[in-house]
Amino acid sequence: MPRLPRADPPAGFATDEYAPTRQSVERQPAFYLWFVVGLGSWFTAFGMQGVLFSWLVVGVLRADAEWVGVAQSALMLPSIVLVLLAGWWPTAWTAAGC
Repeated sequence: MPRLPRADPPAGFATDEYAPTRQSVERQPAFYLWFVVGLGSWFTAFGMQGVLFSWLVVGVLRADAEWVGVAQSALMLPSIVLVLLAGWWPTAWTAAGC
């Protein structure tokens, strides 16, 4: 199959190894569509959770405004911890030579 033109690769990389084939480019939109749908659904759910959680704290529990910030921080804390661990783990894994 003919190769599509591509910008010069970084130093040390062979051009033919990384140039996409026509078949891989033609299949990409379907994969990209599923990626965008999954990403959009995750952000939609995450946004709805933030809004509904704030509404529960203020509307249902009748909490003061400062408790909304505390509640939102408690809601985001597991995500922050997991993101930090996800960044640290590959670095430690690579440093250990695994």
